[in-house]
Amino acid sequence: MPQIFPRSSNNLVRASLLGVLLLVGGLGATGWFVNQSGYVTREGLDIEQPVPFSHKHHAGELGIDCRYCHSRSRRATTPAFPRRRSA
Repeated sequence: MPQIFPRSSNNLVRASLLGVLLLVGGLGATGWFVNQSGYVTREGLDIEQPVPFSHKHHAGELGIDCRYCHSRSRRATTPAFPRRRSA
């Protein structure tokens, strides 16, 4: 029975598989780096606070621990909004 594909097809398939693996790995690495970048995490951006509040006065001058209001500060990458206290 004659061969359907020439012998060079084996090298072409190997090169194609290697190219696909490198492409998928490169896209995954690029996605990871973009996800960790300051563009996604919004690092360095000044976020307008909904209520005028001086962290310098409360945390600095009065010495109130940040965890008193920002309960997620130990568990999350961002401290998030302060928790609401019941009156």
